[in-house]
Amino acid sequence: MAGKRKGKRIMIHELKQLTTKEVMIMIEGSVKAIVDNPDYFYSSGVGPQYSKLTPSGCDMVLKTMTALLPLLAQAKERDLDERAKSITWNSLQEEDIQ
Repeated sequence: MAGKRKGKRIMIHELKQLTTKEVMIMIEGSVKAIVDNPDYFYSSGVGPQYSKLTPSGCDMVLKTMTALLPLLAQAKERDLDERAKSITWNSLQEEDIQ
């Protein structure tokens, strides 16, 4: 998984400051790309119960999630840290006011 930014190739492990929302957008886009690729997903016209991932699709889902889930965990950890800092800061400000 890699992206391009101003002609320079950016590897996914270099994307350190993504938000939870941004990572979720990446996950959603990856899933859509897998479903849209007939090498990865068989879509049956009969009904969704007959649609399925191909063996290559299973591998791609695993590779994609292996790459993106650590980024999601990292973003969620940052969100929690920011929330804790905000609560602490607001609590300290309230004490100073009183």
